[in-house]
Amino acid sequence: MGFRDLHAFNLAMIAKQAWNIMTKPHSLVARLYKARYFPNSSLLDSHIGHNPSYAWCGIRKSRHILMNGCRWIIGSGTNINVMKDPWLREKGGTWIHSPQAQGAYNINVNNLMLPNIKRWDKEKIETLFTDEVAKCILDIPLVDTVEGDKLIWIDNNYGQYSVRSSYNLVMNNIGKMKNTVQQEVGITFGKFMLHRRSSTYFGGFVKNVFQHVFVFMNDEFCQRYHSFHCTDDDADTAGMFAMLLWVLWNNINNKVWNDSQETGRNLGYQARQLWLKWFSMQRLQQGSTHNVQQQVLSWQKPPTSWHKCNNDAGFHNNLNKTSDGWCLRDHLGNFVLAGTNWRERQCSIVEGESLALLEAMKAIEHRGLTHVIFETDSQDCG
Repeated sequence: MGFRDLHAFNLAMIAKQAWNIMTKPHSLVARLYKARYFPNSSLLDSHIGHNPSYAWCGIRKSRHILMNGCRWIIGSGTNINVMKDPWLREKGGTWIHSPQAQGAYNINVNNLMLPNIKRWDKEKIETLFTDEVAKCILDIPLVDTVEGDKLIWIDNNYGQYSVRSSYNLVMNNIGKMKNTVQQEVGITFGKFMLHRRSSTYFGGFVKNVFQHVFVFMNDEFCQRYHSFHCTDDDADTAGMFAMLLWVLWNNINNKVWNDSQETGRNLGYQARQLWLKWFSMQRLQQGSTHNVQQQVLSWQKPPTSWHKCNNDAGFHNNLNKTSDGWCLRDHLGNFVLAGTNWRERQCSIVEGESLALLEAMKAIEHRGLTHVIFETDSQDCG
């Protein structure tokens, strides 16, 4: 049959069930899955949910095949989300890449057309998108005879999904990229093992690992081969691993040359903070190429004899929970106190940030501290 990778073949088979759910939304199975797992979104934009079934876990994992192999034909445009569905007709990809203007994220394709006529609203499109994306959209023909939106499989003359073409998509587009990155990282690690007596070479090894980790974070790569081998969790784990190696290398040098070393807990915390800073800077540099203005903020020390408390809220929609945390530091920047809290419900952004600020105030008041500056990243609660 020509199938050599059983895992890829199984994904292609399961993806056929996901295809049926998307193309036959009125079937009983499709209606049950939608009501249970993605009532307010599409399958492509769905979450794993709470206590998912084994079948749903497989279907959701295979959806990334559809993300790279299917495309919407525009009819009315009411069923196609501009940023969350594949509908472009470019060889470089069917998805609109982020970042774009804020107004582009919560609209459907029909909102890009002129009222009561099936023609593109050129002025609106050129306002919302970059010149390159706007050209891609305006080049898409709108046919009056096509009334309803239709999902098609790209690698088929009739637009129908096939397991063989899906399998070939996985092997050709994903396998090669994964093997290349793994081979390069493996070669780098092999060189490190050959030179393991030289402590300074470890820094070069970590540097090279960072280069290959960044491949997994490249926007163009992850948009084209969405989440096969470069999910957000994978990129975060790989980045943390590389940063931990970097921190360990520095700790070894400090021990050898300065006779000082950090504890394991401090090394883990330091690696996490450095990784977050590095990740933010990479995103900032990428965003600047799209004329996105961002401002780099740094923590400022409070006046002498004062404390500063930073608080923030986290929103976990897939768990239906809200979390918050706060950290108190003195005028020298030294850590004083911290706290976290979980709520068994989903709060709005304003409510979550406000409750986070309230919890921090209560905790600090309980400890009898005065002269405290509270700082939050929420403009609504600031």
